[in-house]
Order: sequence, then structure tokens, then C-alpha cells
Amino acid sequence: MTIAALILIIAAVLGSAGMTAVLAVLFMRTRQHSLPGGSPNDLRLLQNEVQRLGEELDRTTAELDSLQERMDFTERLLSPGPADDQ
Repeated sequence: MTIAALILIIAAVLGSAGMTAVLAVLFMRTRQHSLPGGSPNDLRLLQNEVQRLGEELDRTTAELDSLQERMDFTERLLSPGPADDQ
């Protein structure tokens, strides 16, 4: 079992769906490019793609955090307060 497959399994068990999807794409691309005779340029392209996907994941995570904060705030606004019937 390769390290990439192990990381993918760990992400599937512990991580989010987005992280699992990103790692699955990276795993598939790595397997496609790991054929004999790969050039150093292929490695650089993969490294750039991994970096780009990592940055995209960071942006998506930040956006998700922001949306969760907004949802929590909205829930607090909409939740009934102490009984005002008295």
C-alpha cells in the first residue's frame, strides 16, 4: 500500500468530504504520472497542482468557517429567548 493510499484512507475516516475528494484527485493524478520515463517537468507540474489545490482547500475551509459563524449567529437571533409571557 502506498503512502498516498494510506493518507487517502485516513482522510476518509477522519477528514471532511472535501479533503477526501482533493486527496483522491491527487492520488489518481499521481498514479497517472508515476509511469516510467516521467520528466522533472511533470513533477513540477504536479507540485504546482498540489499547491494550487491546497490553496483552494484553504479558501474553501475559510469560507465554510465564515458560513458556520453566520449560521450560528442567525440561530441565536431566531431562537426564542426567555419567556416574555409574564
